[in-house]
Amino acid sequence: MRVGPRKFFHTGPRVVLDCYRLAKFYAQDPDVFLAKPVSAIQQHMRWTDRLLEVVTPPGDS
Repeated sequence: MRVGPRKFFHTGPRVVLDCYRLAKFYAQDPDVFLAKPVSAIQQHMRWTDRLLEVVTPPGDS
């Protein structure tokens, strides 16, 4: 039996780094975020950015 070449989906280093940032921010294991689809990671990053805008006092960035 011959097996054809596998397709490899490359997300790029930014998505992986975002998973680690989210894990650090939410005190979770990075694997929690690495197992999610890219679209979910992007949504988590958007909501986390909005959360930081709300909880960070002006001039304290």
